[in-house]
Amino acid sequence: MMTVKNGARFIEAALESVYAQSVLPAEIVVVDDGSTDETPEILRRYAGRTPEVRVLAPGGVGRSAALNLAWRSARSELIANLDADDIFLPGKLEAQLAEFARNPELDLLATASRYIDAEPESAGTPDVADLAASPPAPPHPALPGEQPLCDLARLLPRYNPVNHSSVMMRRSLLEALDGYNTARRRQLDYDLWIRAAAAGAVQRIIDLPYTGKRIHSAQSFEVRDHLRYVLSSLQLQLGAIRALHADSNPSAVARRARLYLLAFVRVAYRLLPLSLRRRLASAKEQALRR
Repeated sequence: MMTVKNGARFIEAALESVYAQSVLPAEIVVVDDGSTDETPEILRRYAGRTPEVRVLAPGGVGRSAALNLAWRSARSELIANLDADDIFLPGKLEAQLAEFARNPELDLLATASRYIDAEPESAGTPDVADLAASPPAPPHPALPGEQPLCDLARLLPRYNPVNHSSVMMRRSLLEALDGYNTARRRQLDYDLWIRAAAAGAVQRIIDLPYTGKRIHSAQSFEVRDHLRYVLSSLQLQLGAIRALHADSNPSAVARRARLYLLAFVRVAYRLLPLSLRRRLASAKEQALRR
């Protein structure tokens, strides 16, 4: 599933990354949330492709309502999300489907991500056109069913480790949680993971970059409401600490104190300029690949 609003700059690369997968989905459900650019025209060009691109255009209903419309309109039990400015890397859907087949208790499975960028000042980052045509293979690929998995619930009180575009989840999980929280305006995904963890859902991350996460200055949380976004993230993180570390024994209290401190350190990091955070993220990724 995909939701989009004025995504003409990147949506074609996103869709082509789905068609380039070794295992194709049964359908691609796209909710156009009131685009006024060339997005509808681009989507019309995918008519007749296999798998089918099914476009729903409810008008400007907002991000959470558009996401809920997308998954409720999907016909499959397993639903993968792709934001319109990100891409799937090779083997992504195949690897996740193999893990769901091997682990029937799984409710949600994410993957690590590789940062990609469309900004001209980002020297040294992969070229966007090259990524769309031939996305890089994940380093150290594992065989399907032998992926390195991490427990998402352990990480949520520290930060949101999940790129929304990396997620494959069960429809039954979304139904049990009543989908995305329509009362929230931002960080709908982090809120969903926390509610799922509190409900006892089994959530894992494949610790390999099967998804391309695009960082660009046009993103709403960087341009219009960055401070509100950071404060919203802090609120959600503090809620995750309270929900998932509620024990009253001394060791649990000490752990909560450390997590609270980490939460405020992350606020300081998120207030750094985007260009500096981009360089730090790139340096971290390079160090991990050594």
